[in-house]
Amino acid sequence: MKPPRVAVVDVPGLPPERRAALAHRLLAFSPRVEPDPERAGVFFLDPSGLEGIFGRPSKWIRRVHGALREEGLEGAVVMGFSRFPAWAVARARGGVRVLASPEDERAEAREAPLSLLELGPELERALHKLGIDTLGSFLDLPRGEVSTRFGARAKSLHALFAEALTPPLEAFAEDARILVEAELEFPDAQVDRLL
Repeated sequence: MKPPRVAVVDVPGLPPERRAALAHRLLAFSPRVEPDPERAGVFFLDPSGLEGIFGRPSKWIRRVHGALREEGLEGAVVMGFSRFPAWAVARARGGVRVLASPEDERAEAREAPLSLLELGPELERALHKLGIDTLGSFLDLPRGEVSTRFGARAKSLHALFAEALTPPLEAFAEDARILVEAELEFPDAQVDRLL
């Protein structure tokens, strides 16, 4: 059995001003935390190699979920095998879950309603007109046709959810604090000297 490769923390409606603070809090559970660039409440964590510190994956994700609650936040934590299918499961099912296999992850992700996946109102309306309301029916569209019919963003989303595009996890980097120190001369009111 393959070990899970990614964990997803999904906090719908997270205020953008709380995003950095939550990312810092999640660093206590993984040295690699990537905030999703498009969704304020979505974070991807690398759970690999942490069993010695936190124990079984189910124990680890319960602790992550507990940290959310301590912050007064409600959200889902799902450990899976690829970022966007695991996020689809988190968004659709909620709660705290460890997915058993990549096949289980794909099967559960396919059932996710598109209305929960923030595809954008235009794309969502266009797909709905064709009777495409779940991630599975979206992924059944031929990959080459998606770009032609719905544009580059739809093609990119299709590839991310189909695991055809798997960019590496980009860890959250703390903002470097810059301290500037300068020695200034005493104030001078003499116009002749200033000129």
